[in-house]
Amino acid sequence: MAAMTPYLDRYMAGEYERVWDELVALGAEVREEPLYSDALAVARETMRRVRNNIEMLIPRLDSMGYQFGYGWASGRDFPSGPPDPVFSPPPPNVAEILAELEAGTGVLPLSLRAFYEVVGSVNVVGQPSEEWTDWRAVPDDVDALYVYPAAVALEDMETWQERYDYLRKDEWDPPGTDEEDICDARAYFALPRDCWLVPVAPDEWHKYDISGCGAYEIAIPNLAADAHLLTERHRTTFVNYLRICFRWAGFPKLERVPGAPAAVSALLVLTRGLLPF
Repeated sequence: MAAMTPYLDRYMAGEYERVWDELVALGAEVREEPLYSDALAVARETMRRVRNNIEMLIPRLDSMGYQFGYGWASGRDFPSGPPDPVFSPPPPNVAEILAELEAGTGVLPLSLRAFYEVVGSVNVVGQPSEEWTDWRAVPDDVDALYVYPAAVALEDMETWQERYDYLRKDEWDPPGTDEEDICDARAYFALPRDCWLVPVAPDEWHKYDISGCGAYEIAIPNLAADAHLLTERHRTTFVNYLRICFRWAGFPKLERVPGAPAAVSALLVLTRGLLPF
């Protein structure tokens, strides 16, 4: 039988989504050698591309009048504590942070671990140029790309029991089958009770000081290549969420602009040349 082409080779040849779909389908088997080294190499190459795109996108946004930060908050203490920087590479002790995180709670999916190792953190919350009236018309703002640094994940993680165990089953109130599950209540209720919840970012409302569900989160331990991003409205994995973000120049709610993508101001210029992953 012919040897199987390594996943990294196929990924580099352009099979980005197919490779990730296959790796995710392997579940915990992806942790077995020789698959593990190959899958980890794919995850790190993916996040190298993500970092490249962040480093291209930030100066483009800046040069076109996007105002990073929280000036729009009019001096309110938001978010609590110092805001995370627009982009921050991994700290020198990231390996120690991840070792502590996994020792206390369980394994991270390869995608999130590689993000912390290769990218670090990103926070493009801000205010679009006044000329981009279509951006400003998106309800509750544009859900700017934001991923906390690993240190925040370590500090702010909590267990399912810590957050929900006071609720009896009959008190848990998931939406009906015909109702929108805005905060992913069904997915949270289905989680193992002893899992940990890793905060990945404020949710689309909290980023702009609007009451919402709380955070985008990933449940761990998770031995798979990638994981479901809880609360995020596309109901997809972390890697695919990042793809969606870059498709919309870092602001996935721009898909709600009437006539999008053609009608979205500056989108073509902002996304030109971003690397696929």
